[in-house]
Formats: sequence, C-alpha cells, structure tokens
Amino acid sequence: MDTLLQQYLNKLKSSVSQMAGLVEESILISTKALARKDLSGLPRVFELENQINEFHKQIDRDCFKLLARQSPVASDLRLIIVSTKMSVDLERMGDLACTISYSLEDYFQHSPLMMANEIPKMADLVRMMVRKGLDAFIQNDENLANEVLAMDESVDSYRDTLSDQVRLTLKEGRADVDASLNLFTIIRNLERLGIMPRILQKR
Repeated sequence: MDTLLQQYLNKLKSSVSQMAGLVEESILISTKALARKDLSGLPRVFELENQINEFHKQIDRDCFKLLARQSPVASDLRLIIVSTKMSVDLERMGDLACTISYSLEDYFQHSPLMMANEIPKMADLVRMMVRKGLDAFIQNDENLANEVLAMDESVDSYRDTLSDQVRLTLKEGRADVDASLNLFTIIRNLERLGIMPRILQKR
C-alpha cells in the first residue's frame, strides 16, 4: 500500500504530466494554424495558457507543502525539486506558444512565404521532444532522456535552415518584409520551445 508521501508524489507527477499535455496541445494548435492558414483555433491557445499557469501555481504550492510537511529525502526530494523546475519551464513554453500565435495573426496580414509550409516539421519534432521528455521524467529513463537531448541538434538545424531560407528570399526581394520578420519570430520561438533538453539536464 502506498504511503501518504507516495500518494502525494504520484499526484505531483500527474499534475506535471497534465501540464505538459496542455503545452503540447498549444504547440499543435498554433503550428496547425500556420500549415492550414486557418487562425480560428488560436483562441484555444490563450485558454490553454491560463490552464497552464494554474497548473504552475498548483505544482509550486504542492511542492512547497511536500517539502514543509513530509521532509522527503534522496530520490523523493529530487523528484520534488525537478517537478518545480519543470513547472517553471513548461509555463515558459506555454507563453512561447502564445507568442507564436500572436506572430501568426500578424504574419497572415501580409503575403505568406512559401517555405513556411516546412515549419510544421520543426514543430512536430518539438512536440515529440515534449512527449518523450515527459516520459523520461515519469519513468526516470536515462536512455530516453539522452535521446531527447540528441533531438535538440535537429531542432537547431531546422532553425538555421529555415532562417537562412527567409534571409535569402528577403535578400532577393521575393518576400514581404513584415511577413519575413514575423516568420523569423515564429522560427526563433519554436527553437526556444525545444527547452525540454535543458529541463532534463536539471535532473
């Protein structure tokens, strides 16, 4: 039978898992909007941000109570500390998904760039990192964590390639300046969403 501390820790893991799921959904909605040239789903991203923020507050409270009342040690203590750090970074990722959504609204007020269709591939990789990173956290799987860390290089490669393509079309006069700037912002923030490797490094 689980001890009271173990029950609290299981609840904490569940909260982090749910929070990560909301972040993943935010990334999916915002990038689908770009791929489909349909902004109708973006209000959902802002709703999700509120839920993500609430989870962040709840996890902070729960971690503080566990530290104050249960006096955890060893692996239990590490789990609580990592959960707090993950909560902070997941909340930041939710903010980035909102920033991407705002940039998309501005982007589609101008002439879209052709290479924008390649960005969802980068976004799919980022979402996979979130999902696998969470599995590594829940299962305490070092091999899976290392796999996620290696994926960060691919995200950086997408960022560099797409940014170079935007610069080239801009230099050749084949792109709207405002659309290009918004696309740069989207690409940069997608790369920042690949923060999961840095989360895993804190374990």
